[in-house]
Amino acid sequence: MEEALEKESVDQKKIRNKARSSMWHLFLLMVLCIGFGQIFFEMIPGLFYLGAVIFYGFFLYETYMSRKTNEELWQIWDEQWRDRRFLFQFRSSLSKSLEVLFPAIIGANASWMMFGLFLVIGLAVGFRDGIKKWKAKEHYYEEYIKGRRMAA
Repeated sequence: MEEALEKESVDQKKIRNKARSSMWHLFLLMVLCIGFGQIFFEMIPGLFYLGAVIFYGFFLYETYMSRKTNEELWQIWDEQWRDRRFLFQFRSSLSKSLEVLFPAIIGANASWMMFGLFLVIGLAVGFRDGIKKWKAKEHYYEEYIKGRRMAA
């Protein structure tokens, strides 16, 4: 829980800007992999191109979200995720499983059994991390609400 609290903040704009920067670096990493692959190898797996497009899409989304004010970002949390803990956990587990599966698919000729094993592990770890993230976000949302009441 403490690790999740360290990653969160009352300032959601700062969190979104970090995520935006992270997605940009992942996109650049995929582009570098494609570039080196074209120089040193004859064929580049299509998953590298797909990864670059996906990371660029995430970068555009995070750029869009980072343009919103802190109040708008907390309003989104309140309206979309605050009362939907299970859905937030499920979303977190899907993103965590993609973090585990994507490198596994690219790096090896994995069998379906390995694919299933990575998927189950990713979903379980993501579900556990999702509840921690949700509690941390909820903690800072309460602080945000207290701060707004004191300012008013």
